[in-house]
Formats: sequence, C-alpha cells, structure tokens
Amino acid sequence: MMRSIHYLVIPLALGLAACAADGAGNGEPVDSDGDGLSDSWEEDNGLDAELADSDGDGFTDGEEVFGYADAADPTDHPYTGGYERHPWPADLENEEAGYQVGLVAPNFQLQDSHGDMVSLWSFYGDVILVKNSAYWCGPCRGSEEEAQARYDARHQDGFIQLTLLGEGWTNGVAATDQELIDWAEEFGSAYPVLKDEGWGVSNGYEQDGGIPTYSIIGRDMRIQTLDQGADTGLIDQLMTEPFPEVEWDMPGEEIESDDSDVEVDDTVAPVGVTPFGGTGNSDAFESTTVPTPYGGASCSTAAGSAGLAGLLFGLLGLAIRRR
Repeated sequence: MMRSIHYLVIPLALGLAACAADGAGNGEPVDSDGDGLSDSWEEDNGLDAELADSDGDGFTDGEEVFGYADAADPTDHPYTGGYERHPWPADLENEEAGYQVGLVAPNFQLQDSHGDMVSLWSFYGDVILVKNSAYWCGPCRGSEEEAQARYDARHQDGFIQLTLLGEGWTNGVAATDQELIDWAEEFGSAYPVLKDEGWGVSNGYEQDGGIPTYSIIGRDMRIQTLDQGADTGLIDQLMTEPFPEVEWDMPGEEIESDDSDVEVDDTVAPVGVTPFGGTGNSDAFESTTVPTPYGGASCSTAAGSAGLAGLLFGLLGLAIRRR
C-alpha cells in the first residue's frame, strides 16, 4: 500500500525524541527541546534549539520538517485537515503551465474549511480530481456522497479530490468561511473544501459553463482532462503509474527495512529552500526507508526507560501504518 513517507517518519521520530535527551554525555546528538531534531541540525538551519516550536504556529519543528513544511515560517505548517502533503521538484516551476491538457496545472493557494491556505502543488505525486462547485448548486451537492466514497476507496494509494466552492448559498456571492465549514461538515468531506472567490481558479478548468465540473490531474501535475466528468476508470489507470521521483534532503541518515532498498540522501539541507522540505523517489510513498532525526544516533543501552518506551511506541506506529 503506497503511503506518504512522512506518515512513517512522524511516529518514529516522536518515539526517538525521548532518546535524544539521554544522548548528552554519551557522544550522541542532543535534542534539548524534544522536538525530534538535534540541536546542531536546528542551529545549522536557523531554528531555535531551545524552543520546540520555533515559528510559534502550534506545530513542533520536527512535525513540520517531517511533514514537508517550513519550520521557520509561521504561515506554513502541516494541514489541519490531515490530508497528506508531498514535496514537489524544484524545476516544476520551469515547466510550461496552463489550463490545457498536457500542461502542468498552474499552482494556486486557496483557503480550506480549517482556515489553512492549501497549495495545489503540495499534492504533487497524487492523482488529483478538481471539482468546481457552489453551495446553491443542487447537482454539486447531490454528488458529494459519491465523491466521499470515491475518495475513501483511493486516497491511501495516492488520490486526492479538491472541491472548489466558487459561491455560497446565494448565487453571485462568494462562499463565506462558515459555508466552507458547513459544507465539509454536512458531507463529511475528508478532502479539502476550498474557497474560490470570483471563480478565479475554477474558471481555468471550466469548459461548458455548467457545474459541477470535474478535471483530472496526473501524478506529474499535468492536466489529463478538462471538464470531462469524474472518470474513475482514468483515475484508476493513472494511479497504476509509479510516484514521480523527487529528490530532497532530510536530517539524519536512513533506517532501512529488510524489504526496501531505497536509500535517502542524509546530507543536511537548509529548511525552507522549497516550501516543502523532505525527500522522495519513485518508491517513497511505500518505503520504510526513513531518516532519523539525529544524524544516525539511536537509543543506547544507557537510555532511560522512557526513551526506550518512546522508541517502541514509534516502531509500533510504523508497523501499524504499513499494510
């Protein structure tokens, strides 16, 4: 089962955090603030080694780094809604983008029902279904139960749906923050419900002037269809394609399982060089090859019982996540 690598990293990193505090005096890196990152790595990357949440956004530095967010930017953090973020290649912005089949889908940032600004390109590697909707639109509302079932059946294999609300209950009036919340709660939407004021993004995907409108984007962020319906056959076909390769450095060295030969570059890279740090490759979303937060340090026999328990908890979390 293909999964985003940070779902494997976070429980392990948190389990290892307790060990770092015991590392002082044993020649192991120290994690003074218990955020899952060594003091030296944080200092090298402009973070506060004495403060678990350097940018004060409510997420620890470790949660942000291993969740592909910039721990030095208070406006950038893992999505509150829990949908997975992925890194995108640095050269993606150099590709020709536009609302045409075969071109890279233009990036955007729209507010979701949790108040977060969600970026299209943060789902690079997923097959993406973009739905243009309005709260007043009966067919848009009527298709949401089917949309949730479609998402539930596929999202763990790298699929995401984005519902763009161009208007709220009143025709011609943009959706309010509360209407975003109401839509997500009414339909139990586990995927992003986004405010698209003035149909600014939706108009790019619209072809026939009617809603709901469905467009499909492949794993490489290239548009596959425009306003052609929710073609589940095409979605499933695109999902058989391997996840694209994305090279990025994480702190520490890799921990390799017996069934994976994927290696992660352990060269330390500055946080925030791209909006979503991290590392990836063609097998990244199913790999159990993950970096440790401590430059290769591990719990020693001198580590306290709390540190050992934390490690065991992290390993249990990793085992549960993997299918």
